[in-house]
Amino acid sequence: MYPLVIVLGIAAYRQKTDIVPYVLPLILIGGGISTYHIVIQKLPHDLSAAACGPVSCMDDYLNWFGWLTIPMLALAAFVLIIFALLQAKRSQKQETAQG
Repeated sequence: MYPLVIVLGIAAYRQKTDIVPYVLPLILIGGGISTYHIVIQKLPHDLSAAACGPVSCMDDYLNWFGWLTIPMLALAAFVLIIFALLQAKRSQKQETAQG
């Protein structure tokens, strides 16, 4: 997610909407990692599979309403970024079609 801040910030400053092919792989990779962490936290079927270093990937450090965790928030952010990029691209196509 951190590289997206820089890339999307520069694109917003320059008012570019043709960056979707460049940032979409980063978004999909980040969404996949978030989904993996959600599965590890919510379906802990094998405790030996969560070797993430000194901090356990299975612990819920933030658990609002019993289901809203940090990986869930990250996945929601990635989905929101995808929708925002697609909307920007769609509005750019409409502007170029109108003149």
